[in-house]
Amino acid sequence: MRKVEADRYGAVRVEFGHWHGDWVPWNLGRHAGQLVAWDWEHSSRDVPVGFDLAHDAFQRSLVLRGEPAAVAARAVDGQLEGLAGVLDLDLEQRRMIVQSYLIEMWLRTWRLAAGGAGWNRALHPALLDVIERRSVD
Repeated sequence: MRKVEADRYGAVRVEFGHWHGDWVPWNLGRHAGQLVAWDWEHSSRDVPVGFDLAHDAFQRSLVLRGEPAAVAARAVDGQLEGLAGVLDLDLEQRRMIVQSYLIEMWLRTWRLAAGGAGWNRALHPALLDVIERRSVD
């Protein structure tokens, strides 16, 4: 994390938990009346609560609606703002969660490219620009 993010968010307290890592409509279904989720390869513990909601909003915007990364990031802002009361998140907590999520998405993009999958042109370099702009806002 850049020093500016550490300075901005160092005192912000958030709850951490487990996330699916790829919570999107195409990884969800119903079987025998129960919700079923698959594709758990990005699942992990100790992430800010809200990452799955952020991922859902980002991917719906980016993939389903074909919107650019900057618009997808704003969709995440809207998703977390709409659920702020349920999640008990203030503005600074939401901003920190969104920025952390966007950094996580770029790191995922980098890991996939480094593993031979190539760069996702919807995310690189556009997501770096989004992260940079949001770090100085």
